[in-house]
Amino acid sequence: PKGQAEDSLNMMPVLRDQAKSPRDVLVHNNKRWGIRKGDWVLLENPRDSKKADYLAANKFPKVQEGSEVLYNLSEDLGQRVDLLNKYPEKAKQLREILHQARSKR
Repeated sequence: PKGQAEDSLNMMPVLRDQAKSPRDVLVHNNKRWGIRKGDWVLLENPRDSKKADYLAANKFPKVQEGSEVLYNLSEDLGQRVDLLNKYPEKAKQLREILHQARSKR
């Protein structure tokens, strides 16, 4: 509708290899916010307590409720090694982009 933010883009040319993606950032919100830019992913409050048994059985690291995690998908596609403390500036950069996206809601 007029005066409302655009909620999607036509991705068909990208899927057909006719164009590059118009996006360089992907923001996700499904009760928890997350952002991906390039190979980096920042997730807020990433674990669901209902899935704790599954996560423990599959050797996912424990994450404190209310925290964030940072992953580099080029080195850790399974998202098992939290790099938040090792790369605080990368986390800060992604957090700022995420806050900007959230404020547009």
